Amino acid sequence: MDLCKLKDEELRKRLRRICTKDRYVLVELLLHLAEIDRRKASDGWGFPSLFSYCTQELCFSEAAAYKRITAARTAAQFPFILTLLKRGETHLEAILILAPHLTSNNVDW
Repeated sequence: MDLCKLKDEELRKRLRRICTKDRYVLVELLLHLAEIDRRKASDGWGFPSLFSYCTQELCFSEAAAYKRITAARTAAQFPFILTLLKRGETHLEAILILAPHLTSNNVDW
């Protein structure tokens, strides 16, 4: 695909679709990480932690692994976060900022 040939509006529409897909893929990734974490499946695969699995097997940077694991664990406790993420009403960084402050006492979803 030669992006240079696209008109500005088509380029804009395509990028928005890609961003929507990106959010959906991130939600799926977080769901999978949360399930692997719940099962402790990475232990059975020879990794001492989910973090090791993410950095060694999935080739995430340490920062990317930390962020995604934290977001996955937060979403496991507060699933509404995934809905907000899909809609584009929040993003990974906001989840990381809010995560330490969310409790069952201050979240009513």
